[in-house]
Amino acid sequence: LQPLRMILPASAGKSFRVQYLDLDDFLAKGKDMYVDALDLPRLKSAIEDASLPLYISGVCLLEVCARLEITLDAHIYLKRMGTETKIWQDEDEALGSGLKAYERAGCQPSSLLNEMHNYHLKYQPHVRADHVIEIACGASD
Repeated sequence: LQPLRMILPASAGKSFRVQYLDLDDFLAKGKDMYVDALDLPRLKSAIEDASLPLYISGVCLLEVCARLEITLDAHIYLKRMGTETKIWQDEDEALGSGLKAYERAGCQPSSLLNEMHNYHLKYQPHVRADHVIEIACGASD
């Protein structure tokens, strides 16, 4: 079973008859960070070679676009909401209270968790998006 974030973008690409790129397809294996693990030259080439319209999905998309010096015509942010709670499931990681919980427990948050937190603070994708789509999902999605 694929995660929801993978199924929705791929199916949206087919539904709207656009070319689809997933940033995860450009990841190098065994890295602790996300953006630094991307093969940016290969991604840039794929974007330049793609037919338009092009639909790109992935984590830290605004940072990736900044590094590639490309702009988006539209930015859609998928906000995972708890099925039962209706609470934004990634809010802790995005806005920092999740990091504080790690510190209180005497643990070090992962590099990836820190990267997601710093990305949300710097780029505020949930605020800057042209459209925010709230998607209901269970705790394990």
